[in-house]
Amino acid sequence: MKGFLYKQGHVLTGFKSRYFYLTGNTLQYFTGADRTVKKGEMILDATTQVLPYGDLTVSQLRGLTLKKTPRYPEKVEPDCQFLVLTSSSQAILYSDSHEVAAEWMQALKGAIANKPRADAPTESDVSASAADTAPSTIEEDTMPDVDADADADADADASA
Repeated sequence: MKGFLYKQGHVLTGFKSRYFYLTGNTLQYFTGADRTVKKGEMILDATTQVLPYGDLTVSQLRGLTLKKTPRYPEKVEPDCQFLVLTSSSQAILYSDSHEVAAEWMQALKGAIANKPRADAPTESDVSASAADTAPSTIEEDTMPDVDADADADADADASA
């Protein structure tokens, strides 16, 4: 899954538009859709939580270990806001619509549960890719004789 979301900054706590790209269990984010300037990534594992921020109560928020307090802009609807918490990082995100937020949350939860998505590579794709990049092995008796090639070149030069 890929697309633009707003992410709260880790130093300056304002929100910036970032292009997110989810492949397998890795969520990467970039400054733009061309993906030339990577701003960060999160590895999603079994400990990762994806939480709809609008549904969290104050007591639930107190139970979370947040590195910073989410401060969503007032104009953002609560059902457009969500948190992604991993053991090493957090992302405080929102989208322009609750449908997009719901799609992202579902995709992220699917990645955590290792459920394949339509755009995720299949096992056969991975196997084929590994075969394409695997080093080839050459049997010793089929290796070209470099000395014989050099001798042939020398003979050709001598007769010319």
